[in-house]
Amino acid sequence: MIKKLVQTTVYVHNLKEAKDFYVNTLGFVVRAEEQFESGWDYLAISPDNHNETVIELAKASTPEQEKLIGKQVED
Repeated sequence: MIKKLVQTTVYVHNLKEAKDFYVNTLGFVVRAEEQFESGWDYLAISPDNHNETVIELAKASTPEQEKLIGKQVED
């Protein structure tokens, strides 16, 4: 049984839409956000600024990652 989660990555189709959903719908806060010259974006969110749990949202960039979208937290 998982008792604690500190950091995990969730693959998404669209990083901008995912950020909007997590922040504006679920009330999460952006902990870190950075754009790199290579075209890679880093976005880390958390339930609040005092919570140690961090979710890294990442745009799926391979067929394997695409298959994981929506299935990363299932039984």
